Amino acid sequence: MNSARQSSAPTILSTATQHLSKSVSVAAVFFLLFAIHFPYHYGLRYLPLFESLTIALVDAVIFTTIVWITTRLDLARVTLCFLALPYLIFFPGWLNTPAAVTLLIIFIYCITNTLRTTTSTSHSSITLHDLLAFVLIIIWVNLSGAGGYGHQTPDYGVHNARLKDLVDYSWPVHYGENQNFVSYFGYFLPAAIIGKLSNADFAFRSMYPWTILGVTLVLRWLSFLSGWRFSALLVSVFIFFGPIDILNVFALGYHADIPLDSAFAETLVNSDYLDFRTRYDIGFIIGNYLSNTFQLFWSPHQVIAGWLCIGLMTHLYLQKQTTHFVFTYALLCLWSPLIMIALLPFVFVAVLPPLFSKKSGAVVTIENLLGAGAVSAVFVAFYLAGSPQSIPSPFILSGFDWKNQGWVLALFYFSAWGAYIAMLKPFIARQEPEKKIWFICLAIVLFVLPLKKFGAYSDLLCRGSAPLMFLLLIFILQAIGQYWRRQHGVLLVLLLGLLVLGAGSSLLQLRHAFNRYGTKPVTASIVHYAYAEENLGPDNTFFNRALRHKPSDVKPAK
Repeated sequence: MNSARQSSAPTILSTATQHLSKSVSVAAVFFLLFAIHFPYHYGLRYLPLFESLTIALVDAVIFTTIVWITTRLDLARVTLCFLALPYLIFFPGWLNTPAAVTLLIIFIYCITNTLRTTTSTSHSSITLHDLLAFVLIIIWVNLSGAGGYGHQTPDYGVHNARLKDLVDYSWPVHYGENQNFVSYFGYFLPAAIIGKLSNADFAFRSMYPWTILGVTLVLRWLSFLSGWRFSALLVSVFIFFGPIDILNVFALGYHADIPLDSAFAETLVNSDYLDFRTRYDIGFIIGNYLSNTFQLFWSPHQVIAGWLCIGLMTHLYLQKQTTHFVFTYALLCLWSPLIMIALLPFVFVAVLPPLFSKKSGAVVTIENLLGAGAVSAVFVAFYLAGSPQSIPSPFILSGFDWKNQGWVLALFYFSAWGAYIAMLKPFIARQEPEKKIWFICLAIVLFVLPLKKFGAYSDLLCRGSAPLMFLLLIFILQAIGQYWRRQHGVLLVLLLGLLVLGAGSSLLQLRHAFNRYGTKPVTASIVHYAYAEENLGPDNTFFNRALRHKPSDVKPAK
């Protein structure tokens, strides 16, 4: 009887997989999504019946469209359009007429040529696997606070302020003398246009499907590059992936002679105790390689684009397609200059070999030179028109107490990514040279990034690490597949065990989101934000004199 059960188990699993792999129609997708959203709006948000029906129908149409776009259309080209859209808004909205026309011509030419020549990735029919994965993405994004749903973390105070001011003020946003809004707000610009055409409430709500679209594209890249099926399992692994911070709670709590029950009790109350644990022993913030859930819940405006860009860059690198590699990288300018800094070494790895060989023509292109150069130059001028010099940026090793604090730094590296890297060595040894080089570059950047602090909470590391951890997860998932096929049982169990241990940060963030569902910070103008000076710049700068609309054209909303 036991043998019969054992033999039937694979059959049952295979049958279930076959059912989930069957194609479903767009109509079926619509009705399923409507069936999910109507009880949510009526039963959980307590909206009136007619309003719940109306909103559920709109949601079902929008989300069905997102499923179709991210499944049936080419992944690389949709990603390029997603990243490029804010520039088509920024150039005419912020630049004077000559500069705007010039930049639009250059940008449209380069993005059109990039879309035309980019190697195709994947598109397929919609299956139940896709639907279940997408529903899980909806739940995750809903909890994150995007669009005003779920729990908004304290950083949403400035996120909401950015969008509010982009809707309420004429562009470029100008609050008064020497108070020009300077920030990386590409994530908010499509919603701001909706707000201009309707009202601020529509703008805020539109952030929800916009974020779901971006996150779904991110998970599609994870599936495509890792070789794993796009499924609820893959989405779950991504949601819970993070550093093994639980080791820090054990070790640092022991070092400080704190009982474990007290350390864990503090961790459940204060997320900083886990995610920024080193500050309690070193005395200042190093930052951290944060979990994917922490990143989305706190900084969607930066990390979504970072995840997408490293996915697209990895695809182009492995395809040896460098004709628009630098231009693709430059699409991060309006989304996150900090993530651009973290990913710069990957650009050198991709373009230097062909540049110094007989294939230099594959790098010296209009897209890479004129397109990336023009976009980067405009945004260097734009950000220098702000106040980057006022942001603290020390080297963390200056005055570092190696005798008493060196072990803390070593544990930080090991728990963040070192343990994962150690488990990947047998997998990497079997890979082709290009993938080995990409992995070595990842390991070097993972090591170097924390050494330079930028921002009060080390934003360079915290945000720059998001695409690095995404790339690390791609390698981990590939290794799991290889260890499974080659029956490396010990390595497989160890790697899966590390993934489980690394789920602590995500579990903590999700716990907070469930317990505080519906709470959000007060939304006010950027000028009333505690760190307003980081988002404001003076009038007399090169960007404002030569590139921006004339000051007489800049009028705050009444």
